[in-house]
Parts: sequence; C-alpha cells; structure tokens
Amino acid sequence: MNETWQEVLAAWRLAEAGRWVEAMDVARACGDLSAVLAQRARHPGPDVYPVLAGWRAYYKAEYQSALAAFLDQLSTSEAGGWLTAWATLGVAKIASDCGRWRTALNWCACAWRCAAKGEHVDLLAQVAGTRGEVLLRAGMASESAAAFAEDLALLPAGSRYRGRVRCYQAHAYARLGPQGEKAAQLAYRLAIHSPGETDTASFATAGLALLAARMRNPAILEETRARELRGLARFWSAVAAARISNDEGDRKHHIAEAASSLPQFYFAERWWLAGWTAAWGIHVFDAPTLHKTLGFELPTAPVIPMTRVEDPVPADEIEDAPWWGISPILKDPEAWWGIRDAFMP
Repeated sequence: MNETWQEVLAAWRLAEAGRWVEAMDVARACGDLSAVLAQRARHPGPDVYPVLAGWRAYYKAEYQSALAAFLDQLSTSEAGGWLTAWATLGVAKIASDCGRWRTALNWCACAWRCAAKGEHVDLLAQVAGTRGEVLLRAGMASESAAAFAEDLALLPAGSRYRGRVRCYQAHAYARLGPQGEKAAQLAYRLAIHSPGETDTASFATAGLALLAARMRNPAILEETRARELRGLARFWSAVAAARISNDEGDRKHHIAEAASSLPQFYFAERWWLAGWTAAWGIHVFDAPTLHKTLGFELPTAPVIPMTRVEDPVPADEIEDAPWWGISPILKDPEAWWGIRDAFMP
C-alpha cells in the first residue's frame, strides 16, 4: 500500500472529526494538502479504499452503489480498525435513511465495537450521533437526546460539528412535547449561530419552523421565513408554513413550494408529502414505493449490545418505518403529521 495515501487518508479521518490542525500537520508531512481537502469535500481521488467511494456515493443518495462499496470494504482482508468502522457506520446510515431502524441499530453496535478497539474518539462520536438519529426517527426522543449528548461530549474541542449536533439535540427536544419546547428553541438558535458547517444554520432554521408549526406560533414561523433556504431545508420550512396556515389558497401555495423544493432522491419524504397532501385533498405526485426505488435488500448485522450509551434500547423494541412495508391509508392530516417525526429535521 502506498504510504503517502495512508497518510492522506489518516488526515482525511482527522478532518472528518473537525481536528483541522492535526489533519493539516499530517497532510504537510505527506506533501499533498490538496488531496486531503478533496477528500473532505466528498470528492476523493483514486479509490484506494472502497469506503471512500462508499461515502462519496452515500452523500449523493446513491444507496445501492454506496452499500456495495461498504460491503466490499468489509470483505477485504485488509479491512480493520477505522476503515472497518467507517464502512460499518456507512451501512448503518443507509439502513437509517431507508427506515430499517432495527437493522441500523445493530450496525451501529458493530461500528461502535470496531471504533472502540482503536480508541477512535471521533468515530465513536459519529456512531453515537447516528444512533441518536435512529432513536429519534423511531419515536424515542428521550433516548435520542441522551445519545446526542454523548455525541457532543465525545467531539474534540473546537470541532466544526458541534452546531450540527446541537441541531439534532433540538430535534429531540422538540419531540418531547410542551416540556421540551423552550429547550428546543434555545438549541435551534444556538445551532443557527454556531460556527462550522454552512448547512447547519439552514437545517436549524427549518427545524425551528417545524417547531413553530407544532406550537401553532406564527411569530416564530415568520422569524424563520426571513432566511433564504434551499433544497430539503426549504421543503420542511414550506411544510411548516402549510400546516400553520388557515387559508386554503395559502396552504396550497406552500404545498406547491414544498413539492418543487424536494429533490427527487428523497423518496421517503416524497412518500410522506404525497400522503399528507392527499389527506388535504391535494395531489402533488404519486407516492413512491421504497423497495422498488432502492432495488436491493439491506444486509442484517449481528445483535451486539452498545456500551457507554445510557439506557440502551434493545433493537427488538424498535419498529421499522411505516413506509417500509404497506403504506398506511390515513385520512387525517394530523395523523400524517405524527409520521413526520420520523424525518430530519
């Protein structure tokens, strides 16, 4: 194996954890800082390790290609340490996005065990965060908040991901009901003004808009509409505006805005929007079928108990997403709103 590429990949791992000073030191030692920056931008050069191709495909929502690359990494005789942990975490993320939450929790457990062997604290933080996402989507807000708290505690000082985790914490607080609303508002506002990733402020703004819709608070919603949003963040912001509106024409306008903002590859969100709007008597598009959209089965993982997470939830207590099997036929928009909690933000 080319030693320089090993060093570049090590720098990439440090950059993923927000440890930029260490990443740059390693990059300078191998004389190719641009390669590290390219890796961090999700556009890797030669695919020395399949896991890199897997994450590149994952961030394009090309789940079938991503899964093949992650499993390729796991099958190689050279797999081990952080490479195995990153590949295993990738499978967990795919399972989570596809609504296979029990499968996702099992793969999270595998990723945690792999990362813990090498004491990769940055990977442990990523696994804790992914576990928090799964629990949140599965309707376990308290357990999710605990996982995100652990994620935040594991992040190195100065990590650029702190704002993202605060945003996820806000999602969990918002789902706790009235007792979590004030904490959610604070966490969203902290996330909006946290330095780091450029997308965090947009998703925190969309989350705050959804909280305003949940609270039936038009003042907070109007505050969030002042920020220009794009893509998925704009979609959820428009959904929030449609829900809180009492005017049929205004609601239709916001629903049209939501439909036009939603990228094609967000199949689960499209499924939800189709059902929610149908309950309003509005047809935006036909609901996609998840299994036909993906075209593949997710692999199972051995059940391995998590450690260092408060009150771990057995995977057999988790129900998979409602869109995985037979789509429910719900006539009440508020019933569809309950299903909305399975999504981010």
